[in-house]
Amino acid sequence: MSSAFSFPAFETPQLQQPSPVAARDSERSPAVSFIKAPRPSTYSPIDLRRLSLSSAASSLPPPYPRQLDDEEAAVPAYGDQQEVQTMARYLFFYGFLFPPFWILGSLILVTPLTPDPSWHAEKDQKTIENILSVMRVVERRWAWRCVIALSTLILLVLIIVGSVLLAQHFGAAH
Repeated sequence: MSSAFSFPAFETPQLQQPSPVAARDSERSPAVSFIKAPRPSTYSPIDLRRLSLSSAASSLPPPYPRQLDDEEAAVPAYGDQQEVQTMARYLFFYGFLFPPFWILGSLILVTPLTPDPSWHAEKDQKTIENILSVMRVVERRWAWRCVIALSTLILLVLIIVGSVLLAQHFGAAH
């Protein structure tokens, strides 16, 4: 059965018999490498049909994937998936330097998000609501991270203080 697909032919060099040690050492010297002319290489083609793992050597390649629509094929830009920079995010990161910032970041959970009137002067109401809803989701996520970081810090302090007090109490009893 003939097909339109043909296997490419690759060439491999013919291996030569190893030379004696003295001959190899003389071939390796730097002086010989500059004087010696390159050897003509002899290659023999390899038939890839012999190396094929499938039983049908003349099988066709799989079909290409279908063409996607413009909406499906559009790759999102890097800027599309970036998270909004919010106050809670900055309070979370700066909380590692000054932990009371985590308290301020936690308070964002109970405060309403109100934009500055100059910010939404040229935007319509639907756009403002969409932006505020996205920002509120991101703010709440970072505010919860502030709560978790603050509670972890408090828990660590309680464990350390408790273990020091227990060590002093049981250390003094003995």
